[in-house]
Amino acid sequence: MKKKAMIEVQFNWLFILIAGSLILIFFIGMTRALLKGSRESLNLDIKTYLGEILTGIEVSSQTEHSIKLPDTELIVDCHELSIKGSELEGNSLQNKIVFSPDALKQEITTYTLYWEAPFKNSYFLFLSSPRIKYVIEKDTDYYFGLYDISGKGELPNNLNIEDPREYDEMWDFENSNYDKIKFIFFGEHPDLTSRQFTDLRRINNRDVSAIRITPDSSLPPDKFPDGYGKIEFYYYDGKNFVSEGSTYYLNKASLLGSVFAQDMEMYECNMQKALQRLEFVAEILSQRAENLNKPEVCDDHIFYNDAETYLSEIKTIAENRDLQELEIIYEKGYGKDLFSSSGPHDCLDDYNKLLQRQSCPSIY
Repeated sequence: MKKKAMIEVQFNWLFILIAGSLILIFFIGMTRALLKGSRESLNLDIKTYLGEILTGIEVSSQTEHSIKLPDTELIVDCHELSIKGSELEGNSLQNKIVFSPDALKQEITTYTLYWEAPFKNSYFLFLSSPRIKYVIEKDTDYYFGLYDISGKGELPNNLNIEDPREYDEMWDFENSNYDKIKFIFFGEHPDLTSRQFTDLRRINNRDVSAIRITPDSSLPPDKFPDGYGKIEFYYYDGKNFVSEGSTYYLNKASLLGSVFAQDMEMYECNMQKALQRLEFVAEILSQRAENLNKPEVCDDHIFYNDAETYLSEIKTIAENRDLQELEIIYEKGYGKDLFSSSGPHDCLDDYNKLLQRQSCPSIY
């Protein structure tokens, strides 16, 4: 009997231990589920809020905003904005043109600008963060167009910009716990891949990048950042910059896109979306020019016919989705100045200005 009683006692304790463990596991699981549910509920609120606010600010050109992020990191690519670690589907960016680093946390700064080619056709949305540092080369001809301490440059005031440095001083930059650093160079320097930083530590290599902007030499520097030119993208491998390749820009909105974009892939993907929208708007304006091409509308209605030709050519170029052809779009759109001695009316923008001067309905 004694032996039997001891076995029963041992069995009871074993039963209590197993049951207690199961109850503990159950409550731990419940706690985790509740915490996860609470976190996903917060993520859903953030996702909804961001979707609404980005839609609102997208159409407010040249406006700056700041958005606080409560212990949240956003992941951004050309197609989607999502919350890191969340199972929720991200906000689609398929119908938005958004240039951004690939990760943002604590606070987002936003800026919006419309893209002209030469007519307004798209709103470009730029995202950054105070935790990202931008270092601009102090180039004599061009850097004032991007950054001016008085606020006259085209870069937004809420961007975290280092005071411009001479080319040789760029390589002495020290990281002060920034999440990302982007260097902006100008012109035809010796190959950037041959230079090394003196003291660039405490940052992942992939979070250091650079662009080199080379405006077309036929355009005067005072037009910059409008006009067109070439952009080369670089990433950092721990010792040197490595070239990703080169692409092109047209006017200040797309140039700023290269400053904000994580890399060349994001830049070109968004510019493909911009060209698609340009194609659509050019077709609508071409139809408008055709409808206005009547003597009862304007005595000089023949200019609508010439404008329609330019619009059709711009539409065809946009269909190709080739960024190298942005130069041709610039020439079709702007050409010579309306009052130039070499003769007006040789581009779409000239025809539009001429029609306005004649008190005729403008094309755009």
